[in-house]
Amino acid sequence: MVNITLDKYMKDRGLSDPKFAALLDENLKRSKPIAAHTIYRYRHGMAIPVKEIMLAIYFITGGLVDANSFYFINKSKE
Repeated sequence: MVNITLDKYMKDRGLSDPKFAALLDENLKRSKPIAAHTIYRYRHGMAIPVKEIMLAIYFITGGLVDANSFYFINKSKE
């Protein structure tokens, strides 16, 4: 399976930063919600998710977005 960036995944599905943050919150059931600006930072390479959030992103996206997506290893495949 070819991975894609979180930005591409969200654009292809019409997901906003707040909507994806809500999906993560539903999946993680954390006491502290994830802020929309955190998703923005992930999408634009300004931050890399911690393991717990990375796994949630992987499962929410059906494996299309994985850890390599945040290191832009497969960027040329988009």
